[in-house]
Amino acid sequence: MKTLQLSVSITLMVLASLFAFTSCEDDDDRWATEVLEGEWIITDVLPRYGECPYRYGDIIYFFANGRLRAFDHSGDLDEEGYWEVRHGYLYIDFDLDGRDDLVATIRELDYGYLELGVTDYIYESKYSLRIVRD
Repeated sequence: MKTLQLSVSITLMVLASLFAFTSCEDDDDRWATEVLEGEWIITDVLPRYGECPYRYGDIIYFFANGRLRAFDHSGDLDEEGYWEVRHGYLYIDFDLDGRDDLVATIRELDYGYLELGVTDYIYESKYSLRIVRD
C-alpha cells in the first residue's frame, strides 16, 4: 500500500513540474513577442558562413499582428513577411509559403537590445545580428 501511495505521489509531482515548466515557457514566448514589437535597427552583422542580406543601419519592424517589414538603410522596402516566437526562437517566413525562411536563436533580448543567431534558409548561410530599438 505504501508503495502505491509513493508511486502516485511521485507521478503527481512529475506531472506538476511538467505543467510548471510548460507554463513558464509560454510566458517567456509571450514576453519576447511583446518586447519584439516595434522598430529595430541593425547595428552589427557577424557572418559565420555564406551571404548575409542585412547591413548596418537596416530597419526591421515587428508588428503586433505577426507581420514584419524590413527596409535597407536608405529606407527602401526590401521584404515583408510574418514572424513568430516559439520556444526561444524567432521564426520568419518571407515568401508566405508556410515554411520558415529564417530561424533565429534569441541569444539576448531586453527592451532595447536584441542579439540573434540566424540560420538563413534562403541564402543557405548562418550569421549573427545585433539589433537595437529605434
